[in-house]
Amino acid sequence: MTKLITDIKLAQFELPYLDRVDRRNLVGRIVDELRFYRSRKLGELALDRYLRLDALIKCVSLMIADIAEMDDAEFQSVLNEFAKLVALLENLASAGKKAATLH
Repeated sequence: MTKLITDIKLAQFELPYLDRVDRRNLVGRIVDELRFYRSRKLGELALDRYLRLDALIKCVSLMIADIAEMDDAEFQSVLNEFAKLVALLENLASAGKKAATLH
């Protein structure tokens, strides 16, 4: 499990105590991690397969403040989905490295 996923899970546990700045910072870190996976870890894979990921990164980047303003239940749900996405991207990146070393 990545540090970001661990931090997301911790934030979910501490959600009632997070202020809007904490929430914005966490969503900003998530966006940064998505960009990292997209550019560094998945960059060698077919570009057309990740157009939706690019669109998601752009959309979330523009909506960080709005996401931070969500009520606790909505924010909790968004964090769940981000944790799943980061785990999926990590699995894809790991699988890509393994496939590359098999050739």
